[in-house]
Amino acid sequence: MKEYQHLIIGILFGLALLNLWYLCGIAIEEKILPIHYDYLIKAVTIIISTVIGAFLAFTFNNRLENKKSKKLNEEQIDREVAVLNRAIFNLSRAIRSLGHIKSHIDQHDTELSKALKMHVNRNFVRDISINIEYASGELRLV
Repeated sequence: MKEYQHLIIGILFGLALLNLWYLCGIAIEEKILPIHYDYLIKAVTIIISTVIGAFLAFTFNNRLENKKSKKLNEEQIDREVAVLNRAIFNLSRAIRSLGHIKSHIDQHDTELSKALKMHVNRNFVRDISINIEYASGELRLV
C-alpha cells in the first residue's frame, strides 16, 4: 500500500483541483466580474503562453545546435588526431631508417674505411612524408 501512496495522493489532489475549478466557474459571473476583466485575463493568458512557447522553442533549438556543433567539433578533433598519428608513424619510420644507416656507418672505424668499403644505401623510404601544414583551421600532411 505504501508503494501506491503517492499515486493515491496525486489522484485525490487532481480531483480536488478539478472541483475547485468547477466551483470557481460557477461563482464568477458577469454580475460579479465585468466582461472587460475577462478580456484582460484572456489577453494576459495568451501573451504569457506565447512568451513561454517562444522561450521553450528557442531553448530546444539552441540545444539541437549545441549537439550538432559538438558532434562536428568531435569529428574535427578525430581528423586532427588521425593526421598527427600518421605524422608520428612517419617520423618513427624515418628515425628507424636513420638508425639503420647509422648502424652501417658505425661498422667502419676510419673515414677511409667508410669511404671505400661502405655500400650505398637509400636514406629514406620514398613514401615517407613528414611535413605538416596547418591552414584554415585544419591539420593535414603535405
